[in-house]
Amino acid sequence: MKIKRLKNSTISKEVSKGLLALSCIALFGFNNSYAQIGIGTTSPDDSAILELQSSNSGFLPPRLTNEQRDLLTTPANGLMIYNYSSQCVQVFNALHWFDLCTKEEIIKPLFAEVNENGTINLQAPEGYVFNEVSFASYGTPTGSNGDYQLGSCHAANSESIVENLALGNNSFSISASNGVFGDPCGGVVKKLFLAISYAKLL
Repeated sequence: MKIKRLKNSTISKEVSKGLLALSCIALFGFNNSYAQIGIGTTSPDDSAILELQSSNSGFLPPRLTNEQRDLLTTPANGLMIYNYSSQCVQVFNALHWFDLCTKEEIIKPLFAEVNENGTINLQAPEGYVFNEVSFASYGTPTGSNGDYQLGSCHAANSESIVENLALGNNSFSISASNGVFGDPCGGVVKKLFLAISYAKLL
């Protein structure tokens, strides 16, 4: 009977293959089983996937400024950050960020821009109504994305007209036309810019 002898290099390769297979099985089993993690404890609570315990340290969430937070275009419901700008922990509640210090939702104004003879249609989330017009100008306003300034041409009644249509309502439409605002500067092509806030309906 002939006995096949394996060279050391061959044995090493076979052992490596076996260890790799075992690692894959272990990893697959871990990812498909219920697991809890305890940091500072060997017995995390049954209701927690992660429990942290310490008598001399705290939990430090990601720290962002207002500008950095607002770059999160689709934050997950329940996402938590520490806001450097407000010096407070904030949590996303599916619609808005909620500040745990002020106990208030952080609602950014809606804004819209349309050229003369166009129409603006705005709607607040369900359960909210428009409550404040922070900017409205029919004429030649300047700026973009809600950061607006009055131009050399401005209809003085812009804000009051928008308020009459919007405040207390969940949605509204307004036409950017001389028929609505009058003509503040004849012969000039005009536009309508506005920024408006909403609040929860009480």
